[in-house]
Amino acid sequence: MYRLKFIPEKKVYQIHSSEYGAYEGSLTQVTEKALEMGVQGKEITLAYEIMDKNKHTKAEFGLNGCFLYSK
Repeated sequence: MYRLKFIPEKKVYQIHSSEYGAYEGSLTQVTEKALEMGVQGKEITLAYEIMDKNKHTKAEFGLNGCFLYSK
């Protein structure tokens, strides 16, 4: 399972996986790391669109890297 979130205090994004741990950085850096971890490109794009549109701060992905939900 993967968790992607924006941390407003630091103004950075964070991707977390139980297998790989956490990684923080810019949107570009975190996207590249998420793809390396196994999150699918179309799924991460969908998550960013939903997070931006609704001002969500967290998205969850399943073990197969597919977008599950955002809250």
